Amino acid sequence: MAESFGVSYKFIEKEMFNFIAQGKISAKIDSVCNIIECTQNEPTVDLYHRTVRESDILLNKIHKLAKLLEL
Repeated sequence: MAESFGVSYKFIEKEMFNFIAQGKISAKIDSVCNIIECTQNEPTVDLYHRTVRESDILLNKIHKLAKLLEL
């Protein structure tokens, strides 16, 4: 990320630390691996993943039923 914006890693780390401390971003800084990881799960994202998973299960069941009806 620092490379993309043309700034140093320390600058990104300092700015992100300030945002995290102020509660503007839910994340944690891993200085060992040099990564910033988002820690907040958005309810809409969870709902989306659950909907996709349940829809896939339903489609598989419909597909199996359609095969049985063809016989």
